Amino acid sequence: MGSGPRERIDQVLAAAGVKTRTVLESDLGASVCSLVAAGLGVSVINPLAALEEQRHLDFEVRTFKPAITVRLALLLAPDAPHSRLVSAFKEVVRGVIESELDHVRPYRS
Repeated sequence: MGSGPRERIDQVLAAAGVKTRTVLESDLGASVCSLVAAGLGVSVINPLAALEEQRHLDFEVRTFKPAITVRLALLLAPDAPHSRLVSAFKEVVRGVIESELDHVRPYRS
């Protein structure tokens, strides 16, 4: 069973009549970007990972339409107390995610 985003990408491509030829797959964004930069193919990847790797690799980032939604979750132990520190951490994480998403907004519309 594949990942939700991967299955959605496959559905979108199939619906558009795109035939893919998968030669190599990787779950690591850095590896995918390195392979693309080396001219070994193309990829549909989370733009946060792509933009991070683009700082030191030469490849182009383009918008993929329709957009593929990815959900993020912060996991907390169900029996652990949710202290002020945990609440503060959750807010910092949300802030960092929003800040990072600001960098990819041009690729989301």
